[in-house]
Amino acid sequence: MALNERETHYEIQIKEYQTKRDQAVRETQDLRNEFIKLQEEKTSNEKQLNDSINTLKQNFEKQIQSFQTQFTDKDEQIKEYQLKLNQGTNEFQQQVILFNKNFSKKIIFFFII
Repeated sequence: MALNERETHYEIQIKEYQTKRDQAVRETQDLRNEFIKLQEEKTSNEKQLNDSINTLKQNFEKQIQSFQTQFTDKDEQIKEYQLKLNQGTNEFQQQVILFNKNFSKKIIFFFII
């Protein structure tokens, strides 16, 4: 009878070990699944981050190009305004010179009369 009790005891222990082993296998598989899920999430987050960085970089480069174009346009406008101002100044100086000549002639004519 003692032998039968031992066998029963060992069979119970074997079943307990098998249950623990099966539980450990399930837990290991669950951990693997969670690990795979986290890896996929990490990959997705990295892709989103890289896409965001690339989008920001492209937008920044477009802004730089836009500012450079605006700067060039404003620079051209300034040059045009300076040219017009110089032309106006020259015309004004010519008019002043002409006025002074005419005025001088009128004064001389006035004193002669």
